[in-house]
Amino acid sequence: MRILGMIVVLAVAGWGGYWYLGKSAYEAGLEQWFEDRRTEGWVADYADLATGGFPSRFDTEITALELADPETGVAWQAPMFRVESASASPTEIDVVWPSEQVIASPEERVTILSEEMRAGVRFAPNTSLALETMDATLDQVVLQSSEGWESAVESGVFTTRLDEGSTTAHVINFSATGVTPGTQLVEVIDTSDILPDALETLQLDMTADFDAPWDRAAIEERRPQPTAFDLRLAKAQWGPLELSAVGAVTVDADGRPEGSIDIKATEWREMLKMAVAGGVIPEEIAPTIERGLELVAGFSGSSTSLNTTLNFRGGLMSVGPIPVGPAPVLRLR
Repeated sequence: MRILGMIVVLAVAGWGGYWYLGKSAYEAGLEQWFEDRRTEGWVADYADLATGGFPSRFDTEITALELADPETGVAWQAPMFRVESASASPTEIDVVWPSEQVIASPEERVTILSEEMRAGVRFAPNTSLALETMDATLDQVVLQSSEGWESAVESGVFTTRLDEGSTTAHVINFSATGVTPGTQLVEVIDTSDILPDALETLQLDMTADFDAPWDRAAIEERRPQPTAFDLRLAKAQWGPLELSAVGAVTVDADGRPEGSIDIKATEWREMLKMAVAGGVIPEEIAPTIERGLELVAGFSGSSTSLNTTLNFRGGLMSVGPIPVGPAPVLRLR
């Protein structure tokens, strides 16, 4: 029994030593990361960084966190941010965001309020820490913009995983309920007061490929830029408005898409108003587009339903045979 007791004591002491060494190395790595960002000209500040969870976990909480990238002007402020992991598998973590945080850019400042925002994340077990999978949940999220709009999501699930055999392509799924669009947008498009407060359905299923992996360099150096999208389904239902889309596009080095997306829409005139209100379609050409879409809709035998194709060619965008204007530039800042 004495020998067994000694073995237990040695095992506990050994594990305790491993935990404290791991804790020290983990905290030192995070502190060095912040110092490296400051050296590069970032704002990278926090009030405290502490790890607990002995003996089975590494649970780190960072308080009064401020990050700002000088190249993009994107900044993030959070009173608290938690990273939790089992001590035996430190590259498989749970991330917990605070109930209030702020994301700002040179254009606007968005305050994010939530009951819950958390994700389970798995990284490749090497120094690059490439993202392999993420499963995130959202509950009672509200976005408040300095530009005057407010939007909300009652609940949502976002997942991404590396496509099999690829280091840069991710299979992405998103679904949400109770999505309330920005109040300003609703006031502009819902002049007849026919829309409910929230979307009934919002779904996305696609594979997105990028020019580099989503690893630590994506934060420290540059964001990976999209090179292709395979859209298996995008679907939204908002009262009488229904929209679904499938298709595929490639994206060149300048961010210009090339390809086509098949669209099915009901109450498409209201959607056209949304596109104009959102700046996707210039207001001055909207009447021409509406007349053309009326012709296209007539082919399907309904003036309110539309089956057509959104085409991207040579930096331009068209709806069926109707030119719309320049295609959007797909670049991540």
